[in-house]
Amino acid sequence: MKTRIALLVCVLSIASCAVAQGPTVKKDPKELAALSKLEKQRNAAKTQYFKHENATTRQSFVTLNDHLANDTMMAQSLSPREKYTKALRLYRYSLKVDPHDAEASKWVSEIERIYKSMGRPIPK
Repeated sequence: MKTRIALLVCVLSIASCAVAQGPTVKKDPKELAALSKLEKQRNAAKTQYFKHENATTRQSFVTLNDHLANDTMMAQSLSPREKYTKALRLYRYSLKVDPHDAEASKWVSEIERIYKSMGRPIPK
């Protein structure tokens, strides 16, 4: 966990420098396909949750949503601005569905803290 946080801090720091130069991101088709597949699974779980609002479907959806957020945040094929904004949005949505989701709560706080430490506005 500390390794992920350290990695995230390094990547966001590097990203802030790279934004001025315009980030160059090598798109990995396999990674993008895996993210797309996971997003489809997450959307299906979301549909099931809204059809049958119960603890099981909620937990299934939140788990997939957090998984997608984490994979998005760590994706090499997305620009830093793209991936951290999307991951933050996904984690916030998990908290909206399940306010007690510790994983999402931890990462929302961490991502927001990093943006603040860099003097950058926190994405909405």
